[in-house]
Amino acid sequence: QCSKWNHIDVTPDPDLIPIGTTRRVGAPFDGSIPIGGNTSHPTKYDDGFKAISSTEDCPYLETQIQDGDDTLYLLMGRTFRFLQVYTGSPDKGIAVEPQASETNCWNNKDSVISLQAGEVWKGWFEFFVQSENGKNT
Repeated sequence: QCSKWNHIDVTPDPDLIPIGTTRRVGAPFDGSIPIGGNTSHPTKYDDGFKAISSTEDCPYLETQIQDGDDTLYLLMGRTFRFLQVYTGSPDKGIAVEPQASETNCWNNKDSVISLQAGEVWKGWFEFFVQSENGKNT
């Protein structure tokens, strides 16, 4: 595990607007319990996270999502330092979205990327799935 993560603090439901502060990640986002629950006891999340290691110490980030015998890997280059995790209903899955800036960055100014005419921004991320039998897809 290259980087630790902070959870982005938000206003209460229904708005969930980031307020510009973060706190250390705890359960369930520390891997101690399943995210999303199950069909009889679903848990719903729409949460943002910020990597707290420097890009020199951690030039890319890896996130793993276990689903039965399959593991989804998300690799993000040094320009992607944020994640958004969303769960709807357990039968619909989970969304893990790589982000280059914090949710609501235009208002809180955390890592906002602003390009002038002719400027170029580059970054990369990739997904792959590995099954228990070792096959990548």
